[in-house]
Amino acid sequence: MGKGRVIAQSRKVYRLVNTDVFYVESESSNDIYYFVKFKPDVVDFCNCLDSSTRYVRCKHRWACEYAIRLGTLKDVDR
Repeated sequence: MGKGRVIAQSRKVYRLVNTDVFYVESESSNDIYYFVKFKPDVVDFCNCLDSSTRYVRCKHRWACEYAIRLGTLKDVDR
């Protein structure tokens, strides 16, 4: 949860316009992004290793939520 907040404040979090699809920049690398399908209380999905192997809410999903709350989210059309 805490790392997700840090990512939302210091890294890039993009949402495709009019969708629930997000791209979250890696915490450790500028050229890697994680695909996140995020719609609170409906669906959560991230293609990161932590999410797919441990089945927990990863820092990238938390980053989406915090980016929305903090207003750091950037909407893109592609």
